[in-house]
Amino acid sequence: MTLDVPVAGMQGHANALECGLSLDALRLQVRALLPEPGRALSDDDNLIESGLDSLHVMRLVACLRRIGVAVTFSALIARPTLAAWWALVTPAMNAPVQREAPEPEPGEAAASFPLTDVQHAYWIGRRDDQPLGGIGCHAYLELDGRGVEPRRLEAAWRLLVRHHGMLRAVFDEDGAQRIDADAVPPMIAVHDLRQAGPDRLAEALDGIRGRLSHRRLRIEKGEVAGLELTLLPDGTTRIHFDLDLLVADVQSLQVILRDLAAAYARGAEPPVASNWSFARTLTREEKRKAATRDADRAYWHARLADVAGGPALPLARLPEEMKQPRFHRRIHRLAPPAWNELRRLECIAGNHLSCLQSPHVGAVVSRIFAGLAA
Repeated sequence: MTLDVPVAGMQGHANALECGLSLDALRLQVRALLPEPGRALSDDDNLIESGLDSLHVMRLVACLRRIGVAVTFSALIARPTLAAWWALVTPAMNAPVQREAPEPEPGEAAASFPLTDVQHAYWIGRRDDQPLGGIGCHAYLELDGRGVEPRRLEAAWRLLVRHHGMLRAVFDEDGAQRIDADAVPPMIAVHDLRQAGPDRLAEALDGIRGRLSHRRLRIEKGEVAGLELTLLPDGTTRIHFDLDLLVADVQSLQVILRDLAAAYARGAEPPVASNWSFARTLTREEKRKAATRDADRAYWHARLADVAGGPALPLARLPEEMKQPRFHRRIHRLAPPAWNELRRLECIAGNHLSCLQSPHVGAVVSRIFAGLAA
C-alpha cells in the first residue's frame, strides 16, 4: 500500500503518535523523518534505503515508549519497513511501559547513583594519569544569530538548569553521581565586541573558542555545561555553548538546544516532567536487561574469536608522551551519488552506515601506516 501525505500536513508530525496510535499515525511519523517526506512510500519499502538513519530510529523508539509501546531499537532496525514495524508495535501496545515519571522517593534527589559504562569510560579518560587524558569528552558549539538579549538568554538558561536534573549533576572522586537540588547556574558571561575592529574581533573570537573548546569542566563542583554570549557588530550575536558528555549524549544535546530555544522565545518550560530521574531510568533499564543478560554475554563470548582487532594507528609519537592533547575534527564530504551508493550497500549488507564505515576507516588508517613504515 502507498500513502501519499501532503507535505503541508506534516506540521504536527512530532505529536502524530501521541494523538492516537494507528498504522496511519505511524506512517505519518515515519514519513516526517525522511529527507524527502513528500515521496511515495510503500509499507514494504526499506526505510533505511529511503533515508532513515539510526538516530531517527532512536527517536521513534523514544516516541513509542512515551505512549506506552514497549519496542527496542534492535527490533526496529532489524526489519526496517512500516509493515514489519506495525507487526511489532501491535502486540507491544499492551506491554507494561512506565509512561509518567513517578513522584521521587524521599531523599532521592540527594542520593548518589552509579555511572553507566559509557560514563565510567569518559570519567576515567578525563584524568591526568591516562594516556591522552586531561581533557573531557566534551562538545562545544557556536550559534550565530542576531539580536540575542543577554538577560533573556540567561533567564532561559536558568529555567533549563532548574528543570533538567543532569545539568545539575555532580561527580565525586569515587565514580558516582548525584543531582544537586539547590544548584544555581552562574550568570552567563557576555563579551561586548560591538565596537571592535576586524583584527581585534578575530583575535577575541579565536581566544574564546580556544578557551572553551578544550576546557575540562569542573564536574566535581557541578560544572557540567557552560553558556556565554558575544555581542558582535551590526547587531549580530554568537552563543558559545559547551557541555560535558558525561551528562548528555548527542540526542540529549539536541533536546537541550531545542528547550533553550523554546525557553528563550516563549519562556516555555521543557515538555519532559521536571521530576524525571536519570537514576530511576537506569534502575528500570537494569531490570529490563536482566532477563537477557546471560544470553547476551554468551553471544558475545561466542563472537570474541571472530571480532577484528583495532587498526594499527600511524603514530608520530606515543600517546603516553603527549601531556596536553588537542583534538581536531577532520571532515570529508561525499558527493550525493557516492553517499546514495553507500546507503544502497548498507541495505544490502543489513548494517548501519556507522558499521559499514568503521572497518573501512580502520583499513585505510592501517594502509597509511603501512606506507609510512615502508
